[in-house]
Amino acid sequence: YMNLLRLLSILLVVLTMSGCIKEDLSDCPPAFNALLSFKYTGDNNDEGMFAKMIDGVNLYVFDKSGQFVIKQEINKSALIRFQGTQLNLNPGEYTIVCWGNLFEDTKVSNLDVFDSAVVNHPNYNVVGKLIPTNDHLYYGKYHITVPQSGVVSGEILFKGAHINMEIFVQGLGLSGQKELYPVIEVRNLMPQYGFDMENRQPMQTTYQPNISYDEKLIASTAYFQVLRFADDNPVVIDIINPVTKEIKASVNLKDFMLTEGIAIDDKNEITISMLIEFADLGIKITVPNWEDTDITPKR
Repeated sequence: YMNLLRLLSILLVVLTMSGCIKEDLSDCPPAFNALLSFKYTGDNNDEGMFAKMIDGVNLYVFDKSGQFVIKQEINKSALIRFQGTQLNLNPGEYTIVCWGNLFEDTKVSNLDVFDSAVVNHPNYNVVGKLIPTNDHLYYGKYHITVPQSGVVSGEILFKGAHINMEIFVQGLGLSGQKELYPVIEVRNLMPQYGFDMENRQPMQTTYQPNISYDEKLIASTAYFQVLRFADDNPVVIDIINPVTKEIKASVNLKDFMLTEGIAIDDKNEITISMLIEFADLGIKITVPNWEDTDITPKR
């Protein structure tokens, strides 16, 4: 059914583009020779996942030699009208890269050549600034050959390019006293992708997510995103007393994932959720069970 809808959408675009009166071209859209549709099905082959998870697409075109040609920014309203785009390119071979959800927590640099282009948080490598999170990034790549005449069509398949993190701390911090909220530092993250979605930096960067206090959970909370890492990772989460700067707990994420049976390799949609409880008897680190509590899901 969804494939039929996509085909009808493409046909509608083609008809719209070719439905001009020859004598009066004033209302005609620009000609195009490449018609691309976007697809993201998550981990359960769900055709509705693109519309649910991706609110905008930045598309970049590079020629056969890797030189940057053009970019397009496609917003949510345009994606609702047509889940894809049209391009007008000179005949030849091209590599097209799409990033979903490039918003305020993402910066694109070194676009001139495909091999040098990178994405990272705007604060990366800025002295005195912390990285709190990444956007909910998605990635797609496609090779296309534009003919001398006619229209070429294709489908760009997206995949997940971020990991959701949820960290809850109980027993440290008090409601309404922000200066007493614990500091959460996530160490040994990789902060920068190339345009093949490959790691461009070593796993050595520290993120410091924003903290809020949840009255219902009686917990200091951090909801944030990081760039992807593997099941076998060096990531460490430190909980720090904001006054004394003492590290109150240090969690090896790989060990936590092994203990809790969390696997992320080859999955698109990942949320790692961790509850760190400080009590008189010591520190307890688990996956939280909030079934009895009405909390708003984060995305």
